[in-house]
Amino acid sequence: MPIWGCFWVDSLAELQARSARYIAASYGHAAIRIETDPARLPFPEIWAFDPKAKPVGQLVFLRRTSERGTAEVLGRTYEVDRHWSHRLVRAEVDLTAGCIRFHALRRRDPTDQPVLREHPYEPVMHRIWNRPGGNIGSSHPLGGIGPEHS
Repeated sequence: MPIWGCFWVDSLAELQARSARYIAASYGHAAIRIETDPARLPFPEIWAFDPKAKPVGQLVFLRRTSERGTAEVLGRTYEVDRHWSHRLVRAEVDLTAGCIRFHALRRRDPTDQPVLREHPYEPVMHRIWNRPGGNIGSSHPLGGIGPEHS
């Protein structure tokens, strides 16, 4: 069977062995960066999903603007700067403050990232439970998740 158009394998075991070698090599190349990365906070042991809670925190996206200086983030198109076409921007979606900020990114001076534009942002709240197509509850493959199992 062809894999990524680069090589052929004859069995699942051969594919798994090749994949394991690739992953080991990737970790080897990134070892210094991984070791210097800040430690992640552990996931809270006592936590319950609340589908009605408003999301908080910040999301960061890298985008390239269009020929008109717009960028698409989370399925919406935003005007960034008509003079900043076909260039990279950092989009910071601040869920707590309800805004999205677009910062200019430059290779020449990566530390200088001025804000190009700020827009109000309100996340679209979809109904997660009891949605058309089935309830995520005891019949779900993960079993027993949903408000009725809290």
